[in-house]
Amino acid sequence: MFVRDEGETDVRFRISKAPRRFSGIVAGGAVLVGVTALFASMALEKQTPAVASSQDRMIRVTVEEGTNISISRPTNGQSIIMDLHGFLYRLPGDGGRAKRITSIDLDAARPEISPNGQQIAFQSYDADNGGYFHVKLVNPDGSGVRGLTSGNFDHREPAWSRDGRRVAFASDRPTGQFRPPLQDAALGSYNIWSKDVATGEMKLWADTVTAEEGEPTWSPDGTEIAYVVSNRVEAVNEAGARRTIIPQRSGLTINSPSWAPTGTEIAYIGSSGMQSNLWVGDRQITNGQDVFRFSRPQWISASEIMYAADGKIRIIDVTSGEDRDVAFSAVLEMPRISYKKKKYNFDAKGPQKALGIVTPMLSPDGDHVVFQALNDLWDMEIGRKPRRLTDDSFYEVEPAWSPDGRSLAYSSDKAGTQDLYVRDMTTGSERRVTSLEGAEVAAAWSPDGNTIAFQNEEFETWTVNVNTGELRQVLAALFAPGRPSWSPDGHTIALAARMRYSTRFREGHNQILTVNLTTGEQNYYPAGAEFSTIQTRGNDGPAWSPDGRWMAVVLESTLHVVPVDNVGKPTGAPVKINNEATDSVSWSGDSEWLLYESNGRLKMVSRDGRRRRSEPLDLTYRNA
Repeated sequence: MFVRDEGETDVRFRISKAPRRFSGIVAGGAVLVGVTALFASMALEKQTPAVASSQDRMIRVTVEEGTNISISRPTNGQSIIMDLHGFLYRLPGDGGRAKRITSIDLDAARPEISPNGQQIAFQSYDADNGGYFHVKLVNPDGSGVRGLTSGNFDHREPAWSRDGRRVAFASDRPTGQFRPPLQDAALGSYNIWSKDVATGEMKLWADTVTAEEGEPTWSPDGTEIAYVVSNRVEAVNEAGARRTIIPQRSGLTINSPSWAPTGTEIAYIGSSGMQSNLWVGDRQITNGQDVFRFSRPQWISASEIMYAADGKIRIIDVTSGEDRDVAFSAVLEMPRISYKKKKYNFDAKGPQKALGIVTPMLSPDGDHVVFQALNDLWDMEIGRKPRRLTDDSFYEVEPAWSPDGRSLAYSSDKAGTQDLYVRDMTTGSERRVTSLEGAEVAAAWSPDGNTIAFQNEEFETWTVNVNTGELRQVLAALFAPGRPSWSPDGHTIALAARMRYSTRFREGHNQILTVNLTTGEQNYYPAGAEFSTIQTRGNDGPAWSPDGRWMAVVLESTLHVVPVDNVGKPTGAPVKINNEATDSVSWSGDSEWLLYESNGRLKMVSRDGRRRRSEPLDLTYRNA
């Protein structure tokens, strides 16, 4: 039913949940199924003004279900805290109208209300302070937001001790037991910590170095913390003694343990395939419901559990199996934004200006730029119009100059899959140098011009001898690494790779990874300060200068050069040499100039940052 008045649009309907697609990713809000399509249809009902107005109407959507909600309930049962769409809501303990208590910037999830109901701990993604997950506290009315954890590591899944003095959580913060990283392995792992809310005292409870501990829950007497590790539930006391409470079960993934008030049983969510159910000990309590696996079950008595399933809040008697819904409604607010829609002219017959290019690369002599645009490769002598190198319906990407400037390597699917081709820039003749089953991309020439490093579709790094076709794998699969770059002596390859702090989640920092082609030795190096990160693992470096003295990287969106030794290890702090958004960095052969792209324009800057110039690009096309 739609009800309209002059000031707002009110939409009231039910939202059913979508299938869970990524079972290993922590989710904190509901998936609003059909809302996008609904808003699109609403937008068509009335012509919107061309210019945004401060009087744009507010759209209010009332929901009575939500996917992937987490809930928490204090001991007195007077209220329920729920996360929905990145907000926390408070509703009466027996259900009813929910009131939003947090703002969108907190991106709140996994709430846990203190036993006395006076404070709420929750997991917040802190985008303004390095992009880490931290545990924060808030009063039940939404006031008094403050951080409980801080620093350059993640802190997740808070749980109050039964006396309300401490909050336990999982964190990948260092414990002094880091191991050296190798091939996308991690420095450390998630461990179980607690923090005293009043004194700030931190305590490490469980650290198995290589295994990942998470989702803590306190014993009723406060002497132990149970948690998930290696798909079983263990408990640890303050002295560090551990015991297994719930063993691994074949075909069952365990999440969200919750210790019963009697101290004798553990409730948890057991998942098999796409189906998740509530379990207590070795008993499956629900059947056929879609129980949200990252919402901790809430014991409300010795025999009843409140949990989230099928988009609803439910209470079930674990003895009889009888369940009932706790009805709720929550209002989501969003402004109806009016904007001027972009117009396209597909009937224009004259020349149209190309608005952007991809992966420009500077020639060794500094006089030419090759790039990808309009589904072809182009060569532009600086100061002149580009000339088309390829003119076909195939997909050509990532051109790379040979060190002598006579040849160009690139990837094309003209033979069915992406393969590497080498083009003679004088005669225009080409030959295919790889023919593996999958795709080969990200070509980079060795200094002697005999070898090309590349990556396949599994993100493994390989080399191919361009004369003999001999192939060699030099790095195992990484998580979407950057384009390779060679040391001047040809002994080392460097690229951007994710340095993880744990294997539990994919978060980490983009660092310089080097591999010695003779010994196989690998090393990760931060491009700047310890927690700095290369902007992307695309074409933002590291780009090794031909003289071997520098690596160019994009940090905080701007171009920097980092002094390095002959094996790629940084020997000093990065030097910022421009003040604009930078992509696709490449060097001139004399290591004096860098070419890059900024906001669709080609730019050049000297290595010391003192000289800068724009390179005009006159590229047009005609509609088919």
